[in-house]
Amino acid sequence: MAKAGQMPRQPRPVAGWVAAVAVAVAAVASGAVLLKPGLIGAVDVWPHLVRQQVVDETLRAGVSPFWTFLFYGGYPILRFYGPLFALAGGLAQFLPAAARSGR
Repeated sequence: MAKAGQMPRQPRPVAGWVAAVAVAVAAVASGAVLLKPGLIGAVDVWPHLVRQQVVDETLRAGVSPFWTFLFYGGYPILRFYGPLFALAGGLAQFLPAAARSGR
């Protein structure tokens, strides 16, 4: 029984915590691959990692990351896909190393 002046307790809907549990289970299941040691084994990961590595190496060499001589006689590595991931990842790889070396 509710006391005088208080509303009676309403049962909480189950959908709220069921959705939260479902999101948590999905996050753990989909993110488990990121917690394993080594590189991610998805099919299209290696080109993204190569672009990131090229950006890091060209920044260390002090040249533009949009053209590289690491492939063939020269290759516009960041021309055919959006370069934002490669630039952000390459900078994230380059900046701590540059800070340690005092560049």
